[in-house]
Amino acid sequence: MLRTLFFAGALVALLSGCASSNKSDLKVSFDEFQKILSPRSTVVMEGQQALLLVMARPGDAYPKVYRYDIKDKKFTMVYDHGQSVGSLVESRTGKRLFLHIDEKGDENYKIYEFDPITYKAKLLFGKDKRQTYVVNTDETDKNLFFVSNYENKAIYSVYKMDLKSQKTTRLSDGKTNLMGALVSPDGSWVVASRYLSNNENQLFLINPNTKKTKLFFRKKNSTFEPAFIDFKTMSLYGNTDYKRDRTGCAKIPFNKPNQVYYVKEEKNKDVRCGYGEWSKLYYISKSFNGRSDLTFYKKMFADPIEVPQLLNNQTVRAIFYDRKTGKMLLKYSAANSPGSLYWFDIKNNQTSQVLDYNRSSIPQSALATSYDFEYESFDGLKIHGILYAKEDWKKSGKKYPLVVWPHGGPDFYESHNYRKWFQYLALNDFVVFAPNFRGSAGYGKKFETLNDKDWGGGHIRDLVEGRKAVEKLDWIDENNVFIFGGSFGGYSTLATTTFQPKAFKAAVGVVAIGNLFTFMKSIPPDEAWQAEFTREIGDPVKDKKLYEARSPFFHVDKIQIPLQIYQAENDVRTVKAEMDDFVAEMKKQGKPVAYTVLKDVGHGLARPEAQKQVAEGAVRFFKSQIK
Repeated sequence: MLRTLFFAGALVALLSGCASSNKSDLKVSFDEFQKILSPRSTVVMEGQQALLLVMARPGDAYPKVYRYDIKDKKFTMVYDHGQSVGSLVESRTGKRLFLHIDEKGDENYKIYEFDPITYKAKLLFGKDKRQTYVVNTDETDKNLFFVSNYENKAIYSVYKMDLKSQKTTRLSDGKTNLMGALVSPDGSWVVASRYLSNNENQLFLINPNTKKTKLFFRKKNSTFEPAFIDFKTMSLYGNTDYKRDRTGCAKIPFNKPNQVYYVKEEKNKDVRCGYGEWSKLYYISKSFNGRSDLTFYKKMFADPIEVPQLLNNQTVRAIFYDRKTGKMLLKYSAANSPGSLYWFDIKNNQTSQVLDYNRSSIPQSALATSYDFEYESFDGLKIHGILYAKEDWKKSGKKYPLVVWPHGGPDFYESHNYRKWFQYLALNDFVVFAPNFRGSAGYGKKFETLNDKDWGGGHIRDLVEGRKAVEKLDWIDENNVFIFGGSFGGYSTLATTTFQPKAFKAAVGVVAIGNLFTFMKSIPPDEAWQAEFTREIGDPVKDKKLYEARSPFFHVDKIQIPLQIYQAENDVRTVKAEMDDFVAEMKKQGKPVAYTVLKDVGHGLARPEAQKQVAEGAVRFFKSQIK
C-alpha cells in the first residue's frame, strides 16, 4: 500500500491542573524505555562479524549510523549527519551503500553515497522540497537507478546514474507518474508502477538502452506489486489481487502482457512471494488476522527450509544475508519482544544470538502480550482487534484503564507485533485495544474499501462499539476509557470527540487531520496521492457537503471532553497551519485543549525528544483524568 499517511511513531503546557511534571507519576520513564533499540536500517558487513545500523541510541537527538561489532558486543557511532538519517540502503553487490536524508523531517529525501570504510558521505542526487529514493544498482554496481520528482513536483520519473561520472539520464517519459520500480540484475529491464490508488496500479516495462516504455499490466481495481524476474521462464513474479479479494503470488510472462497466472494463493489469507538474490532463496509469507508466517524455499516454492522457532511465539520478521559466510541473519520478534538478531546456518540448522534489542532494565516479563478480540459492530459487521495487556492482569482482581488506539494509514492494520507506543502505555498500567475497523487492510479488498467516502462515519462507530465490547471484560475499568491516535488515527480521534462526544473520557491526537479541505490542499500534488485520497474522501468541490459534514473543524462545538494535541513542526502531510486553526477554534469556543508543537520533526517523529514528549505527556494526561 503506497499512498498512506501512516503514523507508527518511530512514534505549551498541559491542561492547567491536569498533569504533573514530576517523574513519580510515571511508573516507567521514557528514558529507560528508550534503551530498547528500534533500528531503522540494518546492513551486514560481509565477513567482518559486524553490522551497520541506523538508529537513535539513548542520549541521541536524532538517528545516526552505528557500527556494532558482534564479537565485542560494542556499538560505535560512525556517522552523524547533524540531523536524522532516514535509512541505509545496500547496492546490488553490497559493496556500495546509500543514505536517504531529509531536511528536518520534511520527507523530501536526498541520496548520499556512504563509504563503509571511511564512514564519509557525499551527496549524489537531490533537490530541496523534492523526493528522491534509491531503487537499486545493476550487478556491476556502476549504475544507480532511482525515482524522483525533482523535474516536476507532480510527476515521479525513473532515472539512471553513471556512478563514476554521475551523469544522470531520465528513462521514463517524464509525463507518466511512476513511483515504485524493480530493476533486473543486468539492468536491461525496469518494471515501474503507476499508482492510481492503493487498490489499483499499472505496470510499465522500460528498456534503459532504448528508453522505450510499454504497458505491461492494467486491470481495473487491481494491483500487481513486482517481486522478481525469472529469466528461465522470462516472467515477472509478484503479488496481486486481480479477480480476488485477497492477495496471491502470481506471474506475468513477458510475451503475454496483462495475462496473470496465480502460483500461490489461499481464500482467507494474504499470500505474498519473493526472492533473495544473495541467498538464492525464495519465500512465501501468509497473513491472517494480524498473524503471519514465513517459509523459505531452496527451489521456486519447493524444497522448504526448516527455520528454528524460538520461545515466546517469536517469529521471523526480517532477513539479511552474509554472502562470504553463507549465513542468514534473522530478526525474531513478538508482540512482547522488541526483537533479537540471530545468525542462522542453513547447512547445520543452527542459530546463535547476535544482538538483543532490549538493552534496558525492563524485563520481557514486564511487557504486554497481545490477544485476539473480535466483536460485532452496530450493523452486524465482525471486527477483529488486538488487545495488549500483561498476562497477570486478567487474574489480578483489579480493573485497568483502557486506551483505544485507532491506527494510521488509512490503509493499514494492527498486527501481533511489538508496538512501541502500546508497550509504553502498558508499562504504565494501561490496557491498549487496537481495533482493525472497516477500511483496514489485511482483511480483503472489499473490507478495505468500506470506509471510502465515509471517513468519520462507520469506522468511528466501529471504534465506539469496540470500546463497549472490551469494557465488559471484568478487568477493564469502564469508567476510565481514553482514545489516542496519530495521523489518520489522529483524524479518527478528533472525529470521535466531535461525532461521538460522550464515547471517551479524554483524547490525545498526534499529527492529526482536523479539516478535510485544508488536508487535501496540503497532500503532494502527484497523481498517486491525489487519486487515492479523492477516492477515500471525495472531491472537495463536488463533495463539499460531505467534507463539511465529516471535518471535525466544523463541529468543534460538539466536543465535551479534554483534548491534548501534538503537532510536528515540519509535517508536510498533516500541516501545522491546519492544527493551529483547529486549536484556535477550540479555544475560541472555550473547549478544554492543550497544544504542543514538536520542534524540528516531521510526520514520523524521528527525534527521541519528540517521542518522549508524546509518550510521557499522553500517560500523564490520561492519569490526570483518572478519579
